[in-house]
Amino acid sequence: MDEDFFDRLDKFLKFKGLNDHQITVQAGLSIGVIGRQRKTGRALAVANIAKILYAYPELNADWLITGRGEMLVTVATPAPEEKKEIVHEEMPTLREIITDQRNEIASLNREVGALREQITNMERRYDSASFRQQNMDNRVVLPELTSK
Repeated sequence: MDEDFFDRLDKFLKFKGLNDHQITVQAGLSIGVIGRQRKTGRALAVANIAKILYAYPELNADWLITGRGEMLVTVATPAPEEKKEIVHEEMPTLREIITDQRNEIASLNREVGALREQITNMERRYDSASFRQQNMDNRVVLPELTSK
């Protein structure tokens, strides 16, 4: 039996335990695009196939499109020594990023402290102005009360 694209896609979906809607959502496709293309017998657009392959990197593109090869891509894992080299190469960069972030946090904390101090000073000025205004209001009201 000669399988087409949708037959192979169905095999992958069954393997992953997914349905058309789930793969549509996970790959960021337009809702219903897979079903519409199935019904009309038209192929999916290359952009949509690319989205599926991007969402499922384990899916072999050659197999999905042509039927050649295996359904899943076999990814070679680096040897432990290679992993160590990668980690050691990235360590200075990670340390620099962490140091920069700590410096930024310290700077922002200083700025927050200065802003809090400004707020406190403004609240004091407001309270003082409010108190003076209240005293002036009392002075104006008292003479009126005594003349009655």
